[in-house]
Amino acid sequence: MTSNRNFAIELKALAGGADEQLRIESIYTQARGIDGQPLADSYHFGQTIINNYGRPYQEGFNSDTGFSAFATHGRYSLYVRGEFQHAPSAPAQPLAARQAIATVDQNPLQAAAPCQR
Repeated sequence: MTSNRNFAIELKALAGGADEQLRIESIYTQARGIDGQPLADSYHFGQTIINNYGRPYQEGFNSDTGFSAFATHGRYSLYVRGEFQHAPSAPAQPLAARQAIATVDQNPLQAAAPCQR
């Protein structure tokens, strides 16, 4: 009985029924406010947010909104996943932090550029 329910769409198509589908799998949003400068250099200093699939974040309001959906028609299928990510712009790391990183990594001092989060 369970397998019939799991494969109802396929069994219907094999019996000559319509084999078209359009389904929204998920819709999600995540909103977060960060008060104070977050840590984002996990190799040297630590990480404020972990396991977030590399999404950007910064002090202030941050959000991620997305969806996933699929459609089938006969032997053709289409899967779509979209996401909008928002994070405020980031200031450059302070000179003291860049000097510490250069010393520990034994690399030249990097130019002041916005932090990549």
